[in-house]
Amino acid sequence: MPRKMIRRTFLKSTGALGALVYGTTAPYYFQRNIAKAQDSDTIKVGILHSLSGTIAIIETSLHNAELLAIEEINAKGGVLGKQIEPVVEDPQSLVQVFAEKSKKLLLDDKVIAVLGCYTSASRQSVLPVFEQYNGLLLYPTLYEAQECSKNCFYTGAVPNQQLTTSFRGSSARSAARRSI
Repeated sequence: MPRKMIRRTFLKSTGALGALVYGTTAPYYFQRNIAKAQDSDTIKVGILHSLSGTIAIIETSLHNAELLAIEEINAKGGVLGKQIEPVVEDPQSLVQVFAEKSKKLLLDDKVIAVLGCYTSASRQSVLPVFEQYNGLLLYPTLYEAQECSKNCFYTGAVPNQQLTTSFRGSSARSAARRSI
């Protein structure tokens, strides 16, 4: 009698395979950036948020939070005994300038990663640069999903994750109304 494939077993086995593949290939992609950090006294990290222009009102808070986090990490001894050095660029809320500044951060300033962008348009303008030069972008806000790049960590929630919370709250309120 053939064994029935259970969803949980399938997910465990494919997850383990995925972790193995990622674990052996991911270091290849970012090996150059890690080597750069090991060779210097500090770890350079780019910060790419608009400090002027129309989006500055939103991105300034991200910029300040990232600088505060770097300051706190450095106060506790840094990362592996090395201080983090922020390299700040202001793309002036202009989508085309985001790509120029990201290229400068990767090639001229030689940062190992960039924290930045706020809008989908700015993120999409810099992704080709990060993919071409094998850089790493940490995108700190919500995004619409349907996009995947080995050079970008999307740290914000996608639409289905945002909606789940909304539905939980609305279904709890509607259940309370029905019981009254």
